[in-house]
Amino acid sequence: MEGVVVSRQICLIALAIRQRLVFETIAVFNWFKSMPAAFHNQQARNGVRTNSD
Repeated sequence: MEGVVVSRQICLIALAIRQRLVFETIAVFNWFKSMPAAFHNQQARNGVRTNSD
């Protein structure tokens, strides 16, 4: 019976770690997705022209 409890705890710990990794991956992905927009907005505020007219 003790083995079942231990294996259940291991499964719960593994599940919690996996969920945290997925959450952190999504957070990092969203941060990277927002980076080009933030960079472009900074250029626009600084008056940097990206086209060659």
